[in-house]
Formats: sequence, structure tokens, C-alpha cells
Amino acid sequence: MSDVGLNGSSHMDTEESIKRAKSAAEKDVYSNRSQIIENPRDYNSYHAVSSGGPRLNDIIAFKMIEMSENYTPGLSEFKEGKVISIQEDRVTFNILNQVKKK
Repeated sequence: MSDVGLNGSSHMDTEESIKRAKSAAEKDVYSNRSQIIENPRDYNSYHAVSSGGPRLNDIIAFKMIEMSENYTPGLSEFKEGKVISIQEDRVTFNILNQVKKK
């Protein structure tokens, strides 16, 4: 019985080819990169919250007074929040993200 395949290559050539392919595959480097594309929003062009106040599940943009790096109060960048609860004069929301100004 011969050790030659249908295409004329020997069994040893095939094994060697497989070993080379495996060795090359082990050296492959894969990277997974994400690119965040920001779409700056002009919150000043959005309409204000109606006189009745925000509604449940509304997405609102707002600023807060925060402590700066030198421990003085300052106005924050825009933040977005989703209204999750409204009780009389209290509105509760989750902050979704913080948006930096240009």
C-alpha cells in the first residue's frame, strides 16, 4: 500500500502542511477595538420641560452644581437622565450619560 494521496502528495507532506498551518495560526494576533463616535448635541436648541413638569420615562438634559477640581462650586457639563418616578413635587431619574461641551 502506498503513502501517496490522490493528488500526488504523500501523507508526510500533508502532516507537515498541517503542522505549519497550526504553527502559523498560533502566531496570529487578533485585536478587538471599539470606536466610539460621539454626536455632539446642542441642548440649548431643545425645548424646555413643559409647565406640567417631566413625564415618566422622559429623557431630560440638565446641568448640576458640582465641586470642581479646586473644590469650588461650578456648573457641570450637560447630563442626560431618564425619569423613573414622579411623586408630587419630587422627580427621580437615572443618569444615563454625561456629555462634555465643545
